[in-house]
Amino acid sequence: MNSWSRILHPTDFSRASRAAFRWAIQLGRRHGAEVVIMHVVLATSAYEVELIGLPAFGEAYQAERRRWSERAVAELVARARRRGVRPGAW
Repeated sequence: MNSWSRILHPTDFSRASRAAFRWAIQLGRRHGAEVVIMHVVLATSAYEVELIGLPAFGEAYQAERRRWSERAVAELVARARRRGVRPGAW
């Protein structure tokens, strides 16, 4: 049997990502592996900034998206810990 020390779980917080998270946790427990949770926040596009109207609003929107995703990743990290898996986050 292969033994993994680290499993990467990229997430976009979708339904499919939640299912993949459950698999990552199961594999992490089985192999005693760290489950690294990664979410990438995309920068606000020039088109979105134009729709929003002012760059300051775009910056505030981007900052709120980042804060939301940081909280969501922190919740996944906490869930991994509760399930007995060593979490990591990027």
